[in-house]
Amino acid sequence: MNFEEIMNKIKIGLTGEVEKDVIYIMHKTAEYKKSPFAERINKETGKMIYDMLPDSEKALFRQVLQNDDNEVNKKIENSLKSISEGNYMEAIKIIEEIIPNICADGQSDENFDYVSLNNLFEICIYSNIYKKDRLVKPAKFNFSYIYRLYGYCLFKLSRDNEAEKAYNDALFWNPIDVSIMLDLSEIMYLNKKYKNFLELIKKCFKYSYNINQISLCYFNLGRYYFKKENYELSVNMYILSHYFKPNKAALNKLEEIKSIKGIKIIPPEIDKMREICHKTDIPMGVNPDIIKLAINSGTDAKRHGNFKAAKYFYDILFSLTGDKTILDTFFEYTKNIKNNSDNIKNKQQPQ
Repeated sequence: MNFEEIMNKIKIGLTGEVEKDVIYIMHKTAEYKKSPFAERINKETGKMIYDMLPDSEKALFRQVLQNDDNEVNKKIENSLKSISEGNYMEAIKIIEEIIPNICADGQSDENFDYVSLNNLFEICIYSNIYKKDRLVKPAKFNFSYIYRLYGYCLFKLSRDNEAEKAYNDALFWNPIDVSIMLDLSEIMYLNKKYKNFLELIKKCFKYSYNINQISLCYFNLGRYYFKKENYELSVNMYILSHYFKPNKAALNKLEEIKSIKGIKIIPPEIDKMREICHKTDIPMGVNPDIIKLAINSGTDAKRHGNFKAAKYFYDILFSLTGDKTILDTFFEYTKNIKNNSDNIKNKQQPQ
């Protein structure tokens, strides 16, 4: 399809209800992000959202819309280039040209939260776990990502207090982004703000839908408890890190503890590990609410015949559980649907 055909297809799905249409447009924009017309689609859908908002809410977008999309994106690309070259001061200078255009006034109203989430599943997490039944409006640009880049550059220049503020600004725009929380937790750890560090890591478990991040959370807890001289718990955290995602770093730490402290490393049974986590108020694995959300979202999408969305949610579910029957069942179901559809078409053909 060409650009005009894509836009016409998007417009056909509009209902006239602002709340539903904003979410719908956000989803459709993400759907076409790999299209050769992605940049034009993003710009046009942003204007569509702007036009459908009441005048009182349009102020949220005005400052950002004054800048040309390409100009801001170009600045982001240039900052990434500077970061890749280790020129953090130059990257900071570029990012600081963008930040004044980020308008935080009225980020929320009685109906919406104005945020910059990363994908469809984060929208689900936000509206079902973080703030139940809240709808979201997409920010014009990924403000949380811009602030995260800013925080990273400041951190690399040992400007930790400023970096901490930048990461908190990033979380203001995306309060469920575990990657940002993990970055910020590292600053907390290095500056010996261990209480804040522990709170952040536990929050990560609540919103994470990525096994690598779950493993990293346990690895960080291993560091924390080692620092607190609770070597037994440190060992168990490193074991859990390796259990969820095999990694040499956790194994090396276990060998280090074994060598320095003379502690015998005997991996406990999984039920014993659950008991240890329960007693120390540490989450055990993926948040069950995240699993439930992936199941329900996939089931709802399948029920409505949106197999692309259903597969998206089931892929997340499979990545978290490793249960291959999830995908096998889904593919068998879609195969049966296709066969039934083909049979109906064949019966309708003139003999």
